[in-house]
Amino acid sequence: MEDPHEKVQSAILSPYTNNTIKQDLLNESLQILNASLLEASKDNNQVQLVSQMWENYQVNAGLNFNVMEERKKELMKDHQGSNEDDHQGNTEDTLS
Repeated sequence: MEDPHEKVQSAILSPYTNNTIKQDLLNESLQILNASLLEASKDNNQVQLVSQMWENYQVNAGLNFNVMEERKKELMKDHQGSNEDDHQGNTEDTLS
């Protein structure tokens, strides 16, 4: 013979047991989500590192370019100055 109290107790407890099953599924889903977010965060850290390296490279390349341009200007001035000295020396020799 079936116990009528057992049916009543099952009916009363069923929302809690169903809720527990749902909570277990929710917890499992959240653990998967957390693992995915952790992996994405690691990937983002690597992208950020590469971005910083590229930015530093651009700054250094710009500085080197500016230095090279200044050197080029100095060399051009020195070269022009030495050519003018040569020309002045030649004209003085011809005048004497």
